[in-house]
Amino acid sequence: MSGRLCPGCRRARLSWYSRDPACAPCLRVSRGARPANPAWLWDSEPMRKVLACGDLPAFVALVRAAMGLSQLELASLVGWSQSTVNRIEHGERGTLYDIRELVRFADAIDMPRHALLPLIMGKPVWRAPTSRAPMLIWRWIGGISPV
Repeated sequence: MSGRLCPGCRRARLSWYSRDPACAPCLRVSRGARPANPAWLWDSEPMRKVLACGDLPAFVALVRAAMGLSQLELASLVGWSQSTVNRIEHGERGTLYDIRELVRFADAIDMPRHALLPLIMGKPVWRAPTSRAPMLIWRWIGGISPV
């Protein structure tokens, strides 16, 4: 058994040679740095196509690549283990097919929920909403208007 246990997450093993007091994701959180939210990604053609096909393993891999995160860093951000992210990306685990987990994942990465519409509609032609569109979407879903 090599290394020390990270005091922040209590999961990551630290190298004996590392001078850092915690693992990289915990250090980033302690410094207040959060991975950049790739706003361009949510309305990009690759994202819409992946969601319209229902390819959630590719969705996770695309988000992770766009945010420039390792599997361990994404897992830390979402509250999963690194092996869970790996298994989801390889299609060995269907966690995100549960709508509650999908919405929790979207919230953890600061993805606007309306960007999930291609998954719901099954069509990649959806575009980012105009100023009036969010209210129309709320009415279409049957929700109460937030305004």
